[in-house]
Amino acid sequence: MRGEKVDKRYIYERDAGKCYHCGKPLKYRKMTLDHYYPKSFGGTSDYFNLVTSCRACNKLKRSRVPSDWETVNMTLFYTAVKQGKILPIPQAHIEKNALFRAIELLNQVYHNKNNTVFEAPGERLYVKDNKIIKMIRFFDASQ
Repeated sequence: MRGEKVDKRYIYERDAGKCYHCGKPLKYRKMTLDHYYPKSFGGTSDYFNLVTSCRACNKLKRSRVPSDWETVNMTLFYTAVKQGKILPIPQAHIEKNALFRAIELLNQVYHNKNNTVFEAPGERLYVKDNKIIKMIRFFDASQ
């Protein structure tokens, strides 16, 4: 993340002080942070993409993309928003109720050139540097 420090303590506590991959208890000073969706493939340093990892698991995982990365990113995004770690920028004018409704219904995540995009039926959230920069509504033909 440009110019911002990641709150390692938050990630450590969110992950209950255990390696996200193997469940091994970790000492705070011995843990590493793993980009769940690898940086080499465009993964970000946002809270929803960082997990605690023991050195062995982080080394073993390398730049592999886990098959469940979308589910993990959506779950961790939901958690970070609910815990107030990821907030909309004031200029986005996003109502709290609309935001919470959307995150309850998340069903897709993908990366575009500039943001990570989370989708719920008929709504799209654009996230960058742990901030929701835009929320749009669109027509969803499946509704």
